[in-house]
Amino acid sequence: MIFEFFKRSLLVVLGILVTVYMVRVLDSRNQIPLEPEHLIQLDRDYDVDRDGVINWQAYRSLERDLAEDLDQQLAERSRNTSRINRHHINNPLRQVEKNWNYSQLLEPQQVSGVAVLVHGLTDSPYSVRATAEIFQQQGYITYAPRLPGHGYNVGSLSSRDRRDWMAIVEMTIQEAIKNQQPGQPFILGGYSTGAALAIKYAMDCEAMQTPCPDKLLLISPALQITPFAVFAHIHKLVSWIPYLQQFQWNSLAPEIDLYKFSSFPKNPGWDSYQLSNELFSGMTESRLPPMLVFQSIVDATVSTPAVMRFMLNVQPNHHQVVFYDFNRYQVYTELFLTKFEAAAYFLAMAPTSLDITLISNTSASTQQVSAYQIFPEEPGFQKSPIGLSWPKAVYSLSHIALPFAPLDTAYGEVGTAISRARPLGERNVLSISPDYFQRLRYNPFFDYQASRIKSWLTNEVRNGS
Repeated sequence: MIFEFFKRSLLVVLGILVTVYMVRVLDSRNQIPLEPEHLIQLDRDYDVDRDGVINWQAYRSLERDLAEDLDQQLAERSRNTSRINRHHINNPLRQVEKNWNYSQLLEPQQVSGVAVLVHGLTDSPYSVRATAEIFQQQGYITYAPRLPGHGYNVGSLSSRDRRDWMAIVEMTIQEAIKNQQPGQPFILGGYSTGAALAIKYAMDCEAMQTPCPDKLLLISPALQITPFAVFAHIHKLVSWIPYLQQFQWNSLAPEIDLYKFSSFPKNPGWDSYQLSNELFSGMTESRLPPMLVFQSIVDATVSTPAVMRFMLNVQPNHHQVVFYDFNRYQVYTELFLTKFEAAAYFLAMAPTSLDITLISNTSASTQQVSAYQIFPEEPGFQKSPIGLSWPKAVYSLSHIALPFAPLDTAYGEVGTAISRARPLGERNVLSISPDYFQRLRYNPFFDYQASRIKSWLTNEVRNGS
């Protein structure tokens, strides 16, 4: 009797799961049709299993070949669509002289060290451009590699994984170290998934007997991805069927952004999920170098509590964390879905092993902000104005805002990217969600962030001290 009950219960549960699965499968058909940017595969892009060891010069040469491959495949399809077509208004080559979708090297006039900065998932080296220029100004030979699958067309992203990404990070580090003089620091940094790759490298470098970084710079680090990413691979049960190919994608959108994919395939989401799990499993075992972390309290892409949890559990080593609060101006606070704790409470709960700063409103009656800072082993916090304010109508930062300055030519206050547009009209007309245009794409407090990075670079705290 009991066996029959469990058997029937199991069949009911399986039936529900299959039903939900098929509903999701069929619902994916409501997304926009797949375009060439989603379907084209650049098979020659770097694959660690196939290509093995590659150097910086060969990788840069490969990128030029990939551009020709993409042009040829577009010509064969006779489609003039999205930014991947050289004649399209959103193609980056029509906007700037240097295409930051490819790997970049920035060289200073006088060398004081070397640095490698890694972009995020679906991004390009452009997402670390402003930070790389800070390093260059401070005398660092700075490398910003393009991760395989990125920079060209979003369809290629599905065929590359975190092992390919890490191989290029390691290759770039080996290239950078060639320029390092005795006594000069090596800094490793990254944005979002690039930050996670930087941490992973720093955890493994000693065991791999490769150069370890003296410091880590982390911007919006992807330390926890949604748990639903664990189901990302099950799309393969049916998505091989041409009619159901759209089920391979978490989201589909027109590729209108110069330096970032608008669509998101499921496969790389699975890789990010696995990478974040590896970081948490090894965080207490490795003594990471001094870290400087920038993170928004409000982040719809990665978990802010996970960033705090990670920093709480790593071994103390002069780590600094800067949190950007949401806009606590009294006009906005009553509109928020969640009642966030007050700034003072947040700081009172902060651990004394970290140097923590919260950028928040000076008071509820002003949009001017101050830095609320606590120092290791010191009670209370210090409050000091930083001479910056929230822009009009901006209620919070976003995951994609932190790396970009207000004057950024693509994503700044008057940026040229179509993603910075503010289209107005009737609902259910555009093929892309209005949320896409509402999301803030620059950091109004970037000047403060730049000053913290410069100060951190000149602070002589070396790895292992």
